[in-house]
Formats: sequence, C-alpha cells, structure tokens
Amino acid sequence: MRSFLSILILLMIMSCQKNSVNISIDAKNEKGTLYLKEVTTDKIINKIEISDTSYTVSLDTEKPILTTVTSSYSEGEAIAVFSPGDNKTILINKDSISISGSLQDSLANYLWKSTNLMFTSAHHGREIFGNSDPAHVKGLFDSLINKREKVISTFENELSIEIINLLKHQNKARAYSFLFYYGRMMNDIPAKSKYYDFIDQIDDGNYYSLYSPTNVLYKYETEYLRSDLKLDYESFDQYIGDRTDNEQLEELYRVVYLKHLIESPEYWKAHQNLFESKILENAISNLSDNKYSFLLKGLKNSLKSSDNGKTAFDFNATTIEGTKIQLSDYKGKYVLIDAWATWCGPCVKYRPDLIKIAEETSDKNIQFLMVSVDKNTDKWQSYIKNQRLPDNSLDVKISNDKIEHFRNKFFIPSIPRYILIDPEGKIIESDLDGPSKDLKEFLMKTVS
Repeated sequence: MRSFLSILILLMIMSCQKNSVNISIDAKNEKGTLYLKEVTTDKIINKIEISDTSYTVSLDTEKPILTTVTSSYSEGEAIAVFSPGDNKTILINKDSISISGSLQDSLANYLWKSTNLMFTSAHHGREIFGNSDPAHVKGLFDSLINKREKVISTFENELSIEIINLLKHQNKARAYSFLFYYGRMMNDIPAKSKYYDFIDQIDDGNYYSLYSPTNVLYKYETEYLRSDLKLDYESFDQYIGDRTDNEQLEELYRVVYLKHLIESPEYWKAHQNLFESKILENAISNLSDNKYSFLLKGLKNSLKSSDNGKTAFDFNATTIEGTKIQLSDYKGKYVLIDAWATWCGPCVKYRPDLIKIAEETSDKNIQFLMVSVDKNTDKWQSYIKNQRLPDNSLDVKISNDKIEHFRNKFFIPSIPRYILIDPEGKIIESDLDGPSKDLKEFLMKTVS
C-alpha cells in the first residue's frame, strides 16, 4: 500500500512538472509585481514578485496559452506563449519588457511587431494612411500574411503542432484586426463592399478563436448588415448564438460584444441606438450566469457612477512640484478633465489642440486638468516639464496605486477621455468628443 501511494505521489509530481513553465526574471534590481494575463480576457494567470529571480507557473491546460506580460512598475508589455515544459527569461526595465530563451515567444512577438512596423514611414505608413485604394492596402496585408506564414512554417519541426496552429491563427488575426479598423473606422467602407470578403478566411469555431473574438464579431456584424436585418441588441445577440456551434466560444463572443458596446461604442457605429444605460445594464444582468461574466464585472457600477448628472468622483492627484490637489478644490468652476498618458499616441497628438482651446477659453469660468495615468513618473515629468500651459490649465498625475480606481470611477476603458464637470461637481458629459471646433463651441455655449 505504501509503495502504491509513493508511486501515485511521484506520478502527481511528474504531472505537475509536465504542466508547468519555468521562468527566470531579470529586473535590473527593480521591484514590483509581474502580471501574466490571458490576451483576450485579461484574466490573471499568475502574479510574480519581481524580487524573485526564478518562478514556476503551473498551467491548467495542455494547450498553449497566449498571454500578455505586464508589470506594476514598467510601461512595457510583451507577448508570451505559455505551454507545458517551456523555459523563458523575462527582462524588465522602466520602459520595456522583453522575453528571451523561447522560440515560440520570439515568433509571437514577431507577429505583433511586424504588424506595427507596417505603419512606419520606413515601410508602408504613407501608403496605408495616405489616399491609397483600399484594395491596395488589403493587398499589402495579404502579402504580410503570406510572408509570415513562410517564416512560421520553417519551424514546424521544432515546435508542437498546437503552437504552430496558434501562431498561424495569430498571423491572420493581427492582419485582419487592422483591416477591419481601416475599413470600419478610417474609411467608413460599407459592409456590403467586397473589401470585407476576407471574412471568409476568419475561422469562428477554432479553439484559437478564443484569442481573436473581436474579429469574429466584426465578421458576424458584416454578415448581419449584408442581410439587411433590423439591428437591435437582442437580434444580434441571438445571431451570435445561431452562428456559433461551440458553447464556450458562444459565451465568450456574447460577453465580448456587450463589453465592447459599453467600452468602445465608437467602434460600433451601426449600433448607436443600443447605447442606452438601461439596455446595457439589463444585458449585463442577463449574462450573469455566463462563464465569462467576470469580464463585465464592475461595468454596471462604472456606467452608473459615470452617468451624466451624477456627482463626479472626487479624485486626488499630484502636480510636477509635488503639490496635492483634489477635484473638489475647483468647486464653483467648470472642470474639463483630459485623461491621458505619454505612451498614448492619440493623447499626445490631440494635446496641443486641447491646450489651444484652453487658451481660447481662458476668460471663462473653466479649469482644465490634464490628468496623467502614466506609471512611469520620470517619463511624465520629462514630457511636461518644458511645456507652457495657460493659467486655467494644470498637469497632474494619479498615483500608480490609484490609476485603476480612477479609471473605473469615471469609466475610462481607453484614453484619451475628455470629461466635463459642472461647478457643483456633477458630470455634464463623461465622454466628450476630442479637441475640435465643435468642442470649443460646446464649451463656449456651456460655460457662458
């Protein structure tokens, strides 16, 4: 009996070791917490104290898991493929996170970075963001997919078939994600255009579709709009269920659809009539038994706390000189909050336009608060220290441990976000349009 138990324990230990990943950490003597999260759900797989130099992560599946690697200390982010028996070294500094020692991670990051390189002037940036024919832009990404497919295929004898399939799926997913953005957001290409015929290449029932649910939802939306059916939340939600045979994928798609309607309504222009708090709150309640309902956690409270007319969250922040301020310090004035960060391209791009609007409204009863959600204080200070702001504007930063709370209270899933508060501290508009002539006119009319 004792011998049998010893063998059983040994087998259990071997099984645990088989389904684990060994990590070495090089943090340049920095402290903080390392977060390993699933790409789609942001579900934390593991938290590792950066002071540790080695760590073993246990996996609850034998299939590879696509993750993001982030840190409470660093602004950086890296992509990692966690699979049983893998070994990797994670290097962390203030501005970046990188991974070495793992072929599958190198290929995964290659897929992400090679997509981003397409947008640089040294590659195809001018063609993509110029006045090129959409068919030409689509052709550029078709070529990128084919090129990367050949790179992945050269390692078929060195990686498992599961990892190869994951990488091949990500190859297409990354390209199609931008093509949807290019068509839907940049050029308003109608759903019935042949431009979107690449949706036939999107596999909505594959296990690895777990890592690209947005592409699947855009595919479904394109199909739905092409059919000229009436678009309402219940009908499209039902369409998702009808189109999906896999129960796990169906649950994910339904939750991600609702989450995106709430967090990124600008990406769902055809669904504008659905953006009512009551409809969205009821939908959240109806999905409470969904396996992925945790993705909606806090959204109902955030929706309520950021509703127009509600008392604004009285947050604390700090100036570059170290002076503490509170939102309530400006009671009696209108306050325009610019939630931004130095790492956010659109934030930096629109900042001069907002400063110009501040200058043009300097004789009005309004205060502009440029509220940074940067983690890297040095980078924030370096960026703003030589910038001159008008007297009615102030740069402040939320402390790192309060950033998530601040974003939740004002429901800021993405930045930049512009929020207008009235002199009594109540929210007038929790999601203003970006700096423009229309914004200036709205402010002039409101604060006069």
